[in-house]
Amino acid sequence: MTGAISRKLCSQRGASMLLALLFLLICSMVTASILMAAVANAGKHRSNLEEHQIYLALSSAVSTLCDELNRSEYRGQYVYWEETEDITNDDGEVIETIILKYLRQLDGTYTHTSPATEDGNLKNVFLNDFELLFAEEISSVLTGSGITIVDPKSGAISPHTLILTTVTGTELDDTPVHITLEVKESYAIYITAYLDGLNTYKVEAELTPKENKPTVSNLSVGTHDTEAMQWTLGWITILDVEEEGGAAGA
Repeated sequence: MTGAISRKLCSQRGASMLLALLFLLICSMVTASILMAAVANAGKHRSNLEEHQIYLALSSAVSTLCDELNRSEYRGQYVYWEETEDITNDDGEVIETIILKYLRQLDGTYTHTSPATEDGNLKNVFLNDFELLFAEEISSVLTGSGITIVDPKSGAISPHTLILTTVTGTELDDTPVHITLEVKESYAIYITAYLDGLNTYKVEAELTPKENKPTVSNLSVGTHDTEAMQWTLGWITILDVEEEGGAAGA
């Protein structure tokens, strides 16, 4: 009996089983870690792909607008004229003749630079805003000049919204891109864009005028056009709306 117990105590079979179980546990943990890393990498790859597709769709829509504006121009138009008026005394005798000066803003144009006679595709969006800015410029230039502005144009400038679809060869083809356009006092055009249902990211851009803003530079009698106002891309950037919101909340 004593010999049997001694043999059991000296047996290595139990220790071998324990080591085998420990080895199996380690292998399982390593395998789980590898699988978790693979899943994480796959998710990261999918996320990067989605981000790339979103950027392509947004930048394509914004580039389309920028191309349209880069080949378009605005010209203000006005007419200046003078009239004479006789000042008489009580006897009806002319004692003085004065010159009355008038200026009226005419309808300006928003056209493509090539061909120049073709209206720009965004004429109905931008022309009224440009006309209102030019009206403000006329008022500023002629204040105190003694020139009467006839039928001055007035109104408010508000942001405009458009919906575009783009073809980029990705899963997001034909997904509506929401565009907001806002004309600034300097004639700069501010653009924001985001995808329908995917507003995690947005693209912002600004087109800036190439020349000085249109103004009244010729006060000879007749009809006059201003110098052409054209635009060039000032900057473009993509923003993570969630990160931006989190930073603002912090």
